[in-house]
Amino acid sequence: MYHVVMVCLALTALLWAPSAYGANPPSEWPTPPEGSDRLTECRAISAAGAATLTEITLPVCQVATLEVEREPPLKGEMYLSTDGRWINFEDEYDVFLGRDPNRNFGRMIVEVMTELLLGGVWYIAQKDFNQQDWFFEISLDGVERKFSTTELIRFDDNTFLFNQMWHPLAGMGYYIFARTNDFGVAPSYMIGLMSSTLWEYVLELPEQVSINDQITTSVAGMALGEVGYHLGEYFNSPYSAGELDQRILTGIFGAPRWVHNYYDRKDGELIPTPNERVYWPDFRLFAGAVSRGESPTVSGNVDANFGLSTELVAMPGYRRPGQFDHYFGEGNFTRLDLEMSVGDDGVTEMALFAQAILFGFYKQDIQVEEGERRGYSLAIGGATAYQVENFDAPLLEDQRGLVHILGPALDFTMFAGDLEARFELAGYGDFVAIRSQAFPEFAARFGTEGLRSDLSNKGYYFGYGATIRPRLQFYWGRLGLGGEFQWGRYWGITGRDRRQEQVTDILDLDDHLARLQLWLDVPTPVDVLDVRLTYDTNSRLSSVDQFEEWNGYQELGARVQYLF
Repeated sequence: MYHVVMVCLALTALLWAPSAYGANPPSEWPTPPEGSDRLTECRAISAAGAATLTEITLPVCQVATLEVEREPPLKGEMYLSTDGRWINFEDEYDVFLGRDPNRNFGRMIVEVMTELLLGGVWYIAQKDFNQQDWFFEISLDGVERKFSTTELIRFDDNTFLFNQMWHPLAGMGYYIFARTNDFGVAPSYMIGLMSSTLWEYVLELPEQVSINDQITTSVAGMALGEVGYHLGEYFNSPYSAGELDQRILTGIFGAPRWVHNYYDRKDGELIPTPNERVYWPDFRLFAGAVSRGESPTVSGNVDANFGLSTELVAMPGYRRPGQFDHYFGEGNFTRLDLEMSVGDDGVTEMALFAQAILFGFYKQDIQVEEGERRGYSLAIGGATAYQVENFDAPLLEDQRGLVHILGPALDFTMFAGDLEARFELAGYGDFVAIRSQAFPEFAARFGTEGLRSDLSNKGYYFGYGATIRPRLQFYWGRLGLGGEFQWGRYWGITGRDRRQEQVTDILDLDDHLARLQLWLDVPTPVDVLDVRLTYDTNSRLSSVDQFEEWNGYQELGARVQYLF
């Protein structure tokens, strides 16, 4: 619960704190009065290559080097900014995303150790709860056995939500503390892994070292952390401060960066983080209703449905007219989907999906012809993601935590006037914790004696597998049609059970997942409101040895989306 306390404290402090840039931040670069010292000299390169010095205004004393074209460029590596200037892509990227970081190693250590110590306080305070996982009494023989052999490296059998929610959130904290102290993706992952290892070996001294906790804390924590890091960077920018909804999200995602900016300020001025010229945002807060049944009708169970969907691309000039390409490695493409459904008997669905394309190659060639945008953008890279879902609906009781460790990802968009067509594809190798739909029938016939502890005690098992996720969208202005398909297959991992010495019956565990989601976005007269109509079919095929079980449902929904 100490993670909840940390989030609540950060949210309370930041929600009511004054905005870093005032109550009404500028919507465009301001023009200072005469005599102001907020002018920064930047180079403007003519088409012929002659350099001249031009004064441009930057908010809050941000020193930057920008190459500005007064005429359309004669060659690539440029894009057209929203204020009608041609910007050199590489210079803009280097200023905000590609510069050599000034890592604050000491502060990172203090922050990570603070999180670990708070976890230790919780562990001691909840001794009676945690004692059920103790494998040996603390002694020299027990400590030597833990540190000198691999005998006590096992899978645990804690509850699904404890394993698949609290440990990834802890890993998210370690990772964000590293990233906001200007460590890169790979070092931040290693810091998360080392922090998790310290927790498993030292702070949980009398317990076995949990393999699944190590994976979910470090890898799922990286996926959540990279998404949270970029959200924090964006919501701490001058363009995003001030509005209540954005300040709430700053408190949730941007607390570490806000605190760092406050203490790193120079001459009383806060240093702004990458802004709207660097980030392309798509945020949707929604609420509506869904009807589930064995067939797609509105006669099924009707639940209230609400959530948040975000997408951020950290790429200057993204979707703007221009031509450039770049190899990236800053987790530049991130996505987060949060959804919850509530019925008469309580929560029927909780779902979270976080994805980050960590590294890869991006190319864009977009031209304006007769006032219409035409061209394409393409990103290819390596992605990680984390997906956790908990269903407690009449037609499907399911739990699945899918750690999409790493896999190839593609993001391709074509522009033809007002029409946009976007295709995304990702495939992953997975570590999973998944509920066996066939196990209840198996256990009713044969009992649970001699079976693995995660399955017999909690109904889910740890496994490995693969997932593919293609997504296709078409938009004509704000009118949109889209669909996403998910397919996965997973097998149980044998051995290294918490009580491996008592396991006498090895089961063949196999699960299939198939889900198709379709949607239609309809604009309203209000610019920031859309209506989305949805269709969702969700099915699971599960087997334990020769026993098979199929479960699933179809769903119709309607929601109002607030776009910001």
